[in-house]
Amino acid sequence: MVSAKARYASRGDDRVTLVIQAQNRADILLPVVALFHELNVQIEAIWMVRRKRADKVHITVTVQTHEEDSRKIEGYLAKVEGVLSVRTEGATEFVRNSPDNER
Repeated sequence: MVSAKARYASRGDDRVTLVIQAQNRADILLPVVALFHELNVQIEAIWMVRRKRADKVHITVTVQTHEEDSRKIEGYLAKVEGVLSVRTEGATEFVRNSPDNER
């Protein structure tokens, strides 16, 4: 288990994006989200791209966690039924649209 209790972002945490290729099934998103819930890892962003007549879907999940924990999460995701591959992209940065960013 990655965390036994809720963890809050600390200086050692990075924003990590996990890129998941999975089978194109209607129920594939539920076990992915449930895994993060079981691991007590808060999802900051998640999106899924499903193309018509494609046999794979692309799921991207962004979390804030330690580098070592992101590798553990990647391993757990690889064991989820229907997940074909998982890769981790390093620290990512969100830029929210705000009046300050529009200048």
